[in-house]
Amino acid sequence: MKTYDLIIVGSGPAGEKAALRAASCHKKIALIEKKPSYGGAATHGGLPAKVLKDTAYHLSKETDQKLFGKDPRIKMPLQTFFHRAKELSTLASESVKTRLDRHHVDCYQGIATFSEKNSHHLRILGEKEEVISGKYILLATGSQVAKTAEIPFDGERIHDVSTILQMPYFPASICIVGMGIIGFEYASIFSVMGKKVFFINASSQFLAHVDREIAHYVLDQLKKRNVEVLFDCTVTSIHKPKNKKELLSIALSNQEIVHADMLLYAANRMGNIDDLQLDKIGIKYNHKKHIIVDPKTYQTNIPHIYAAGDVIGPPGLANVAMDEGRIAVSHMFDLQTSQLPELLSYGIYSMPEIGAIGLSEEQAIEKGISYGKGYAFYENTPRGNILDARGFLKLIFDQQTLKILGIHIAGPLATEIIHYAVGLVETQKTIKDLVFSAPNFPTLHQLYKDAAEDALKNIAPCSK
Repeated sequence: MKTYDLIIVGSGPAGEKAALRAASCHKKIALIEKKPSYGGAATHGGLPAKVLKDTAYHLSKETDQKLFGKDPRIKMPLQTFFHRAKELSTLASESVKTRLDRHHVDCYQGIATFSEKNSHHLRILGEKEEVISGKYILLATGSQVAKTAEIPFDGERIHDVSTILQMPYFPASICIVGMGIIGFEYASIFSVMGKKVFFINASSQFLAHVDREIAHYVLDQLKKRNVEVLFDCTVTSIHKPKNKKELLSIALSNQEIVHADMLLYAANRMGNIDDLQLDKIGIKYNHKKHIIVDPKTYQTNIPHIYAAGDVIGPPGLANVAMDEGRIAVSHMFDLQTSQLPELLSYGIYSMPEIGAIGLSEEQAIEKGISYGKGYAFYENTPRGNILDARGFLKLIFDQQTLKILGIHIAGPLATEIIHYAVGLVETQKTIKDLVFSAPNFPTLHQLYKDAAEDALKNIAPCSK
């Protein structure tokens, strides 16, 4: 039996970065990946969706209409539309495997499952069955859609996020269930391509962690692109006609029936733990099959077993999962300790994009902070006009200290330009500091300075 310092299950962001961190400290590492390609959902789901979003945006001619007129959308075969997404997904997967090989990580393909006899042992069900042993084990198996009996998934007309990228044709209309991050991204993709979208959510709450003004602005932009939103309802049944030219009949809990060419279920995810057979060794997990861990060390109730990434639950962000994997390794091998920063920026690749860090207006109210706001609009900046862009930056600051508490952006490239805000919030810069900054001209970073100048109108008269 081969023995290792660390066995990692899953090659997604958490698993890969944990492997590289441990290997850089000359530990003997094994990584077990169920699928023949590497990188997990970030590589095979998240990245292709972002590529499709950019492709759809450019092909829609939405940015060119003001300059060149309302040209009809480009018609192209589905294979061509998906080609670049699949190409870059494959490239990213190969890059993950190359990095693992370069760091001398032993990679196994197959299903990993625990043995009742020894919690240090993992059985690999692959081309051949074998058992390996690890001093430590990290579970980074990700998450999957919590499928329900009401949704008869077929991978052809009724999809989850794992099959939508293999859809056999462009739907004329689509029903998207679940107004989370994934739902907003796909609603953006289909709507910008001119498809009718029905957007369904079980409650009136959506993107709960996003500043409400920003969230409603993005939803309003989707509505302007033929997206019909239905709150407080769920799918109760789906009738799929034998004739593929006929629409699906999707019955909802509010007694309405939606007719659409295709359905994407993007709600309710659960931890991907079934293959592991955790009950054999007594690892604790919750009703959503998220493994329960110490929030600082990512250690489970069994001291030598850790878990990181989507399998432990929200926020479900690749950048967070990467650091969770690294932190788990640092703890198990007593390396230089680290922890996730208190403030994490996040990006949502909807159209328009969302980027944010720090306190939202609602959180400032909840904390009882005397706060002020400043706004800047894309269309009021030269770079915004060059891009023919619409959107805004919202700045939240403390009225007493003038420190910047949060920055929220809705608009093109928001996921990129939000990174400048990280330093502003982390180093507790004030709106006066920001007013006297000098961003390159013309760039979208002028939004920050304009928002700070706007914020100055909301404070007491300046002292000398």
